[in-house]
Amino acid sequence: MRRLASVVALAAFACGGSTVGHWSRVAQLPTDFTVTRIVTAPDAVLVGYRVSGPTPRLPDRTATVFTVHDGSAQSPWSAPGWFVDADAVGDEVWALHATLRPEGEGSDYALVTSADGGRSWQTRGPIPATSLTRVRVEGDGCGWAHGVQFLLRSCDHGNTWSAVEAPGFRKAIGEPLAVAPGGTAVLGGRMLQRTTDGGSSWTPVSHDEVVATDGTFVVARNPLRVGRIAGDVVAWAGQVPGDYEPDGVTHVGEEVWVRAAPLGRGAGSHIALFYSPDGGNTFQTIKARGGSDTNRVGFGPDGTVYHLDQGRQLKVWKR
Repeated sequence: MRRLASVVALAAFACGGSTVGHWSRVAQLPTDFTVTRIVTAPDAVLVGYRVSGPTPRLPDRTATVFTVHDGSAQSPWSAPGWFVDADAVGDEVWALHATLRPEGEGSDYALVTSADGGRSWQTRGPIPATSLTRVRVEGDGCGWAHGVQFLLRSCDHGNTWSAVEAPGFRKAIGEPLAVAPGGTAVLGGRMLQRTTDGGSSWTPVSHDEVVATDGTFVVARNPLRVGRIAGDVVAWAGQVPGDYEPDGVTHVGEEVWVRAAPLGRGAGSHIALFYSPDGGNTFQTIKARGGSDTNRVGFGPDGTVYHLDQGRQLKVWKR
């Protein structure tokens, strides 16, 4: 990958140094492609939709998958509709596919899965829900779907689904769901709770409002701070700036990344990536310029960070 002429500056805070790095171009995606989620399995897999008409009306959308390898973007799967979310564990990728109901209102949902890192895909389901926003892969054919008033789990690769009861009211946003290694599912929102038995029972972990989690690390409000789940408690570490709205966190060992959209004067100008080399105690800021749609930034399990810019160039952060 060639180094871009412009290098993104880093603003360090809460620590004494800065991390030198830059965005490098990986591939060019079609300019009519709108990304919903970027996952890594282990190459970049982008799910979203393309629009055939002059306006992005739901009937004109075509759900599309792109896989990127060695600088080339290929589309192994497409169908009418659009993608709502996607997740990956290893080579197993699950994508939440929505289509407009025949009567023109509401959506039907199904799962589209890949067992080979995005090279080939199968349609599963349908999923018995009327409003879904998230899908999470647990592994070995198990995973979760989550939305307004719905929490479901499947252990046959998404062919059939069972409703799961958990304390609280299921919301479209503000209630992050993640699965930690070993299959422990973590549900955030007004409180943080976890299950180790597929949702049969839930244990409160924290009564802080959690806005992002990867199953191990969490980001909470008031103040915005990062913590690590340690059994049935959270060990709180450092803070991130208060003028941002985090919606994602991931980690590799002690390296932690928090994804956030700016508020106030910076709203709409960039996506902020807060990087911590020490388990969330101190952070540095990396900015992905050109809009604040955080769906355009995705994390890989090895610490890779991808950004699809407004020109549909896929870039990767290199240190």
